[in-house]
Amino acid sequence: MERSKKIYIAAVTAVFAAALIFSVWRNFRSGVFVGNDFLYKQSDAMYIKNDANNIAADENGYTIILNGKRQTASVMWSKDRASVTFDDGTVMEGHWDGQNLWRDDGMPFTYSDGFSVSVGGEENYHIGKGTISDALCKIDRNETETRGSVWLVLVGVILYLMGAFAFLFPNESHFLLSSWAYKEPELSDAGLFMERLGGIAAMLAGIVFIIGIFIY
Repeated sequence: MERSKKIYIAAVTAVFAAALIFSVWRNFRSGVFVGNDFLYKQSDAMYIKNDANNIAADENGYTIILNGKRQTASVMWSKDRASVTFDDGTVMEGHWDGQNLWRDDGMPFTYSDGFSVSVGGEENYHIGKGTISDALCKIDRNETETRGSVWLVLVGVILYLMGAFAFLFPNESHFLLSSWAYKEPELSDAGLFMERLGGIAAMLAGIVFIIGIFIY
């Protein structure tokens, strides 16, 4: 195998490994969603995205900082019924099913809870108390989740490997299922270029799925 091919194989393998490692770090640490944001579990007492978005627990309940705005809340349980009381006196009480807090009328508290408002060309996502209550119930019962999907990563891995095969072995890739029909199956220079270009596109798409960027 020529030296340049070995370098390409090493580079493709390194990128693939780096994407997988970053995906595990980004998408498969435990935490909770709060609206569109994912707060990673740093400890039993801290879930954090950044200084402006985090939830901290102490003996008095929870301190919630979202979009830089601070509020506090406490959670009380009676079997599968939860009561979330906020510092402004708002009480969200209902049945907890492991994902959502439901009102007694059969509707989730998150119904019409979050909405986006465009201010000065910038989108500002409002996070309501129903959404916060769901996150607090998950934290209080240690029912955390992950940000990413194993299935999307699997799709990304398949795309990346297919693209890598096309990039590294364009002739073999192009004639994979039809080489038996040709005496000497070989692409032209333009054909090699297009096959490798398609391979690069597939690898880039695979990385997007593996990492989850632009998806979640």
